[in-house]
Amino acid sequence: MFDIDIEKIFSHNPNSVLNYRKESVADIDALEYPNLGKLKISDFIRKDLKIQNVFINKSYTVPKQIQNIVKDEDNVIILKDGNIIYENLGDRFNDIYINDFNSAFEEKPDVVLDFLKQEKNKLKQNKLTAFNRAYLNSGILIDIPRKTSLDEIKLFYLQENADMIHRTVVIAGERSDVRIVEYFVNNTDCTANIVTDIFAKENAKVNYFSVDRFSREARVYNAFRSYVEKSAYLDVTRAVLSEANVISDTLINLVAMGAEVEVKSIAISENNQIQNINTETHHLAKNTYSQITNQGVSTDNSKLVFNNTGKIYKGMSSSKAFQTSRGIILSKKASLSANPFLLIDEYDVEAGHGATIGKFDDDSLFYLMSRGLTKSDAEKLIIAGFIAPILDGIENEFLKEEIKHIIDYKLREKKYSEGE
Repeated sequence: MFDIDIEKIFSHNPNSVLNYRKESVADIDALEYPNLGKLKISDFIRKDLKIQNVFINKSYTVPKQIQNIVKDEDNVIILKDGNIIYENLGDRFNDIYINDFNSAFEEKPDVVLDFLKQEKNKLKQNKLTAFNRAYLNSGILIDIPRKTSLDEIKLFYLQENADMIHRTVVIAGERSDVRIVEYFVNNTDCTANIVTDIFAKENAKVNYFSVDRFSREARVYNAFRSYVEKSAYLDVTRAVLSEANVISDTLINLVAMGAEVEVKSIAISENNQIQNINTETHHLAKNTYSQITNQGVSTDNSKLVFNNTGKIYKGMSSSKAFQTSRGIILSKKASLSANPFLLIDEYDVEAGHGATIGKFDDDSLFYLMSRGLTKSDAEKLIIAGFIAPILDGIENEFLKEEIKHIIDYKLREKKYSEGE
């Protein structure tokens, strides 16, 4: 499918890793693309791939590009083109194994390879996740021991010299408690293929947040996948705020009794942008719970699609699967659609879905303008209220303010209700 010389680009990898890459190349053709509905895969793939391994030394300063959002007291790791270039971690992280893949492949190649193989066997695959396995040139491994409670860790990823084919692997040990933020941004037009895999062990509690901010000419596939074990709890919030065309996949396997997940997505599409947001929860054990919540805004000539699937397999009684999608369309040429699917093979369950999509509430707009607000400010206030239910659930004030700032920027000075 892709004419890329793996042995040349990744010659520094151990033979076991090279062989794994080659096996993954063979998998690409055998697999299907992610759920695209009526969209075309060509809208999401750049033809001019720039896959290479870049080696960069560590720095003691935060790159200028993100200085305004990285604070000195934060637990921070910054990767640039696949290398950890800056880190500032507290003492509680001393016993946690954290390393970028370039270093981990040298230090613990068998350990990294073991987790990559687990992912292949336990998590859903498609052509783009197989592409990630074959050509990843950026990655970070975080192994959290059992009964470990960690302060929030923020992971920033910068792209500059090559396409970002990135993998995050987090192992949250039994009874561990962790909060993770991932923030993605690019400096040059690129292909970004990002996969975050979290293995939540028994009774683990994981709160995960992500923000992507790729420029218009980038093309992005961003997948979050998790394997949630007995009585583990996973809370996922994803802010899909790039200007690029984006496929965002969230794929959750609830594999043991008592496993729970809540997935919340915020997406703002603008200009000629296309965003395809897929969320799947697979109930593979009894007494499991999932809640999917989507909030979206579509303006200009953009397309935004929410595809939700909740599947409760036969015999998985007492499970619950719920979905809610809400959207506002701000232009006559914009489109926003929600496609809910509940696949239920068991009687003793609870499940439901709902979707509300429409235009601005003209009465609310008129009321706010009558109180002295400009049309633009009134529209922004209505949208802020629309997004608020998800933002209110974010305890991290840095993340909440950053998302508000990005949304405000994306909705800058547009004459929404006039259909422009």
